[in-house]
Amino acid sequence: MKKLLLLLLLTLGFIGLAHAISSPEVCPVGYSTLAETMKFAWKPHPMKSGDVANIAFSPSNPNIVYLGIEVNVHSLYKSTDGGRKWHKVHIFDHAKDLAVHPNNPDVVFLNDSRDVWRTASGGEGKSVAAFEPGYPFEVVLSTRYGWGPPETSFSTVDIAPSDPSVVYVAMKGGKGSDVMQTAELYRSTNEGLSFSKVEGQVPTFNVVKVDPHDPNVILAGSDDGVYRSMDGGRSFVHLTSARNVVSLDTVDGITVLAGSYEGVLRSVDGGISWRIHTEGLPSKTVLRVRIAPSSPDVVWATTVEGVTRSLDQGRTWQDVSSNLPARNLQALAVHPRDDRIALVATETFIFSARSDSLFRTGQYYDQGVYRTEDGGATWYRSDAGIIEDRLNDVTAHPARPFEVWAGQNASRGLYRSRDAGQTWSLSPGLLTHYPMILAFFPNDANKVAVTGSHAGEDFGITHDSGVNWDVTSEQMFLRSVKFEPERFIQRSALEKIYTLVLMSQSNQTNGEDVHIHGLAVDPSNPQTIYIGTVHDPTEFSEKTLSGSHIFKSTDGGETWTEIGLNYPRHVETSIRVIKVDPQNSKVVYLGTSAQESIQGNGIWKSIDGGQTWNRLSSGIPEDASVNSIVIHPEEPNRLLVATKEGMYRSIDQGRSWARVFEPARDMENDPSNSDVIYVATSQGVMLSKNFGSSWEGISTGLPNRDITAIAVNCNGTVVYAGVRDEGLFAAVAKSVSPVPLDTTTGVEYGSSGMRGSRDDRGQGNEAQYEEDKVGPGEQECMLEALGTDVMAQFGPGGRDPTREEEAKMQHCFDRGQGNEAQYEEDKVGPGEQECMLEALGTDVMAQFGPGGRDPTREEEAKMQHCFPG
Repeated sequence: MKKLLLLLLLTLGFIGLAHAISSPEVCPVGYSTLAETMKFAWKPHPMKSGDVANIAFSPSNPNIVYLGIEVNVHSLYKSTDGGRKWHKVHIFDHAKDLAVHPNNPDVVFLNDSRDVWRTASGGEGKSVAAFEPGYPFEVVLSTRYGWGPPETSFSTVDIAPSDPSVVYVAMKGGKGSDVMQTAELYRSTNEGLSFSKVEGQVPTFNVVKVDPHDPNVILAGSDDGVYRSMDGGRSFVHLTSARNVVSLDTVDGITVLAGSYEGVLRSVDGGISWRIHTEGLPSKTVLRVRIAPSSPDVVWATTVEGVTRSLDQGRTWQDVSSNLPARNLQALAVHPRDDRIALVATETFIFSARSDSLFRTGQYYDQGVYRTEDGGATWYRSDAGIIEDRLNDVTAHPARPFEVWAGQNASRGLYRSRDAGQTWSLSPGLLTHYPMILAFFPNDANKVAVTGSHAGEDFGITHDSGVNWDVTSEQMFLRSVKFEPERFIQRSALEKIYTLVLMSQSNQTNGEDVHIHGLAVDPSNPQTIYIGTVHDPTEFSEKTLSGSHIFKSTDGGETWTEIGLNYPRHVETSIRVIKVDPQNSKVVYLGTSAQESIQGNGIWKSIDGGQTWNRLSSGIPEDASVNSIVIHPEEPNRLLVATKEGMYRSIDQGRSWARVFEPARDMENDPSNSDVIYVATSQGVMLSKNFGSSWEGISTGLPNRDITAIAVNCNGTVVYAGVRDEGLFAAVAKSVSPVPLDTTTGVEYGSSGMRGSRDDRGQGNEAQYEEDKVGPGEQECMLEALGTDVMAQFGPGGRDPTREEEAKMQHCFDRGQGNEAQYEEDKVGPGEQECMLEALGTDVMAQFGPGGRDPTREEEAKMQHCFPG
């Protein structure tokens, strides 16, 4: 019977796939919309996450806590109530570590990928943006490498407790993508106002810890173990070997604990001898270890699978993750006066300076900062104020009424909610770190395309709602430049392209990036995709492609061609918006902008699928900066354009325009009523029920801030607004309230730590995938070990396996190739599938499997007849 159920599952997989392709999801209709009732009860639904480099209580005033986040727009936060509420004090680059003066809570050091920052005012000033007037931080040390990967980042900082004038900072070093980078140690003797390089060497400086009694004695955690220096870092001795020592702590200089990928290392003689302790740890991959200053017998540690606590100085451990909904943890802080109080933060590792190799794609649920006040018995969220507050894109799912996606530039990834914003999951990565535009595919509810601006990942498509991504790097688009490549591609980049092609290595990335913004999927033919680039003058990364360029794919993003024979690509503008006529795929509109670029260049139209273009300028400025375009789905001669200069309407397919409203940042129509338009403006959210003829405000209940993004769900019952500095707000119609809560927890991991790339599909990624993926034999083994009913309880929305169940499943991965031969014997062939379908019919077969009924004896006999062997 077990074998038969497995065969059923495999067969139903084919049926389900065919059904998904032939029957796209359809949005439910028949509910009263918000535009009909005009009852907009706005509620905040903030997007929160973790990716925290470090959390540090002030030793002299525990009410003051600092928290550094590993992305640009959230660099450093401060709390004045012990870590419950937070406010932003610094924005610049990815935080890597921080340290607070032992006697002065206002003196703080923050490391990032290029600089070491210092403040003597607790970060309080007139501005949180670097280098603006009144900014309270100063750069006290910089690398010569610029902003970069972990190997050239300042991975650790520590202040000598016995002499706070002595401060140590280290650049990690190690093997990067190209060359081995030498680790570097720096020392200050004037309270961090200036630093001098120290010549002591270790393979990598993951972490340094200064002895509490002697500022010249320091310990260093490296990729191969623990080192010690007795002379202020001029020389080091290797004390013990361990894989990836990423955390060190001591309160007396005698008992020393280290977190490593092999467990907790413990020394009781100042580092001379060590033992590894793993008993009770949720995982041997230990990322932070903290000794409670008020009670040194109590030690806390975070791992990739939860948080743990020891009451015997780290000899044995107890998992205290209890009610934590997410257990992929890194940052950890223990209250200096109460060993029961601790803060932890979730981690995806995409920008971790010490543990970036642990990154895996996936959907990460319930990410954020959590607090316990009872030794880990209970946990609650403790990240009020740490939200995504400058949303640049909010997009509602075209078929699922409560699913919405949103993103913010230079942040932690793309967020997805399946309950109208009440809870969020995170899809992290380089592509989603700088997301621009998101577009759904009309024929596949789980397929999404995204444009971005990050070296190696400028465009991507997910086929499974953000768990895995196929990404495309700048090389694909640079090789696809058709018109005057010598003029628009940087000479050094052009030479590299030619060299790589000659060497048959054209799959390599260039090291810079092509900034892509505009994106459109043809609603009539989803294999056709358009993207547009940005002439980006930013100083933070060198863009290899100047001007603005239009690319088109007719094979779902596998290959690209530059189009637009007469398009003025030399103009230094941004192609911000692309829209395809829903009734005529040959008609395409394009909007340019000065945002992220130099100048606006108005709106353009093509009637031949993008091959040639004409400017639409009658009644609209030629240099208009376009933010959004709406084509009326039923009457495509009617258009609305939101620009920096105002809202414009056309009733003749763009031949002439009339200004109908003030400037707008974003605009969307209600899919259930195409005449209903929602607009994001500096004065709030505006609504038109007659396609722009008249407008009314609907912002009562919203903060008085700029609206940066707007979205409407598929049946008009939910409207979302991104509010500057305040995050996401949503209004939900009473006809669909209350929206069911998404209770999924944990992480839905992708197939591997590396994202698959359309133009970088060398054997590295494939080999990793082949190693990581679950083979058919392993699938059968798990089903046989636990049974179909039990297996169906796992996964998103279900429960986690018990340790006993985990052990049984792990056994299936340890058996190697033995299962494969059995699978080849038992697997369902095409003829057997056809036989069962003919014997019972598709409708009956669809009733079996997880969540369905078991076959009757008669049905089982008919199916068994299809397997004569």
